[in-house]
Amino acid sequence: GDENQDHVPLTAYNADIQLDAFTIHAGDKTAVLTGKGLSSVVSLSLDGQTFMPAAGSNDTNAHLEAKAGVTPKDGEEAQAKLKDGRVMPVKVTAAAARPGLTLVSMNASPAQEDGTLPVVLGGKDEIPLHGTLTFVVTTKDVFPRTQKIEVATANEGAKTTLSLADNNLVLQDDHTAVVTLDPLKAFGQSAFGPLAMRPVAADGSMGDWTRLGVLVRTPEISEVKCTTADPVTCAVDGKNLFLVQSFGAGKDFAKSADVPTGFAQGEFAVPTPADGATLYLKLRDDPGAAAIVKLPKPIGPSPSNSAAAPTQPKS
Repeated sequence: GDENQDHVPLTAYNADIQLDAFTIHAGDKTAVLTGKGLSSVVSLSLDGQTFMPAAGSNDTNAHLEAKAGVTPKDGEEAQAKLKDGRVMPVKVTAAAARPGLTLVSMNASPAQEDGTLPVVLGGKDEIPLHGTLTFVVTTKDVFPRTQKIEVATANEGAKTTLSLADNNLVLQDDHTAVVTLDPLKAFGQSAFGPLAMRPVAADGSMGDWTRLGVLVRTPEISEVKCTTADPVTCAVDGKNLFLVQSFGAGKDFAKSADVPTGFAQGEFAVPTPADGATLYLKLRDDPGAAAIVKLPKPIGPSPSNSAAAPTQPKS
C-alpha cells in the first residue's frame, strides 16, 4: 500500500535478429550482410574499418560500405552493432578479389548514311548510336580468357556482353584488350544516355562500372532548303527530326526553333544560319552540347541584312 513508486529502466531487446553471413570480396570497401531483422544493424566493424548501411538495404539483405577496402580471412568474425546497444558476432565469407579494368582510350566514329548530311557532335564524350565504338582496357594481372565485359546504359536499361569467344574483344597482349562495339546493333534504336562498362569474371563476380560517355541518337537530315526571298527562310528535310530538341541559327541559340514533343513529320522550319553555312542542333539525348550540320551550298546574306552598297559619284 505504499504510495511511493520505484521506476526501474528496462531495455527491450529484439529477439528476431539473425546474422547469417558477411560477404566481401578481397580489397573491397562494400559488402553484403544476410540474415533477418537487419534493419536493427547500425554498423559493422572489420579489420579496423566501420561498415555503414547503404542504399538498397532491406531486412534480410543489407549493403554496407566503409571508407577503405579490407582483405579479411575467410571465417574471420566481424562485430555488428545493433540499435539496442548489443554487439553480435557474424562470420565473414571472404571471396576472391573482383575483376578490375582500367580504361586507356576510347574512340567513337559516326556512320554516314548515303544521301544524308553529316551531323557533327559537339560533346567531347558523346557516342553516336549510329556508328562504331572502340575502346582499350588493361588489367593489372593477366587478362583471363574467360572474362567478359558488360556495356550498359544507365540503370542497365540496355546492355550487351562482349567476350573473346564472340570476337568483339581482342587481346593486344596479356594485359590489354581492344573492344569494338556497334551500339545500334547491340542496344536498338531507343538506347540513349550515359554509357558505362564493367568486367564480369567467369564465376559471375562483377567489377566497378567505368563511364565511357553519353550515347546519343541523331536525325537523318537529307536536305536543308533555303529560299532566295527577302527575308530568307529555311527548312530541313529528313527522318527522326524529333530527336532534335532545338535548331539554332548560331551556337548561342539566340534565334532558335524548338521541335515540339510528338513531332513525327519529315520537314521542319528552322532559323536561317547566321553565317549562311552552319545550322546548330541541341539533341534531346544530350542538350548540353551543340551539334552542327553544314549546308552543302552556303547561302549569301539577305538584302535586308547587308549594308547598302556605296553609290558612285556622277562624273
